[in-house]
Amino acid sequence: MAHRLNASSLREAAARAGDTTDYRIAKRSGLARATLSRLVNGHVEPSVTNVMRLATCYGVTVESLLRPIDHEAALAA
Repeated sequence: MAHRLNASSLREAAARAGDTTDYRIAKRSGLARATLSRLVNGHVEPSVTNVMRLATCYGVTVESLLRPIDHEAALAA
């Protein structure tokens, strides 16, 4: 099953840590801003490494940052 980043969960966790912009999220997590943008906007499936990095930075579970998507819908996108 394909997954996308649950952007709302990420933004909520980031806001609790005081990070309210993509720039701050990227800076704290060490992700490139372009990579974070593609993840947040659902343009790419997140890698395990990226999701684990975000989860660790914000003290949330990997599962809370992922949302499953229908495989056929993912292929059409």
